[in-house]
Amino acid sequence: VYDDPFASHGVLLESGVTHVFANAAVIAATAWWADKDYTSAVALGADGAPVTGSPLRDDRVSLGAVTWTQPLFPARTGALALASEVGYRFIRHRSSDAFYNYTSHAISVGVTVGF
Repeated sequence: VYDDPFASHGVLLESGVTHVFANAAVIAATAWWADKDYTSAVALGADGAPVTGSPLRDDRVSLGAVTWTQPLFPARTGALALASEVGYRFIRHRSSDAFYNYTSHAISVGVTVGF
């Protein structure tokens, strides 16, 4: 989803930590919080009509994520590095606009290729 950074006045706080183990496995955690006051988007109700008084949209977003990356064939050296990856992400989005109130949980599983 595209989020135009010039459509709102926002404050974003972000932090993360990564630890690399002796076997080259990596655990990474990140968290961020955003407070966004939109400059021209009117808040809408569940019926799609502007909220009484036509206040502008005002959002608060929190995100937390953790990822574990496990190298595959760690003894192999060369131009390509393969790893398996498992992750979890949580998003809590609260808004004065009814269409932007949601909570999301996501689990990811994949293979990464580094070169």
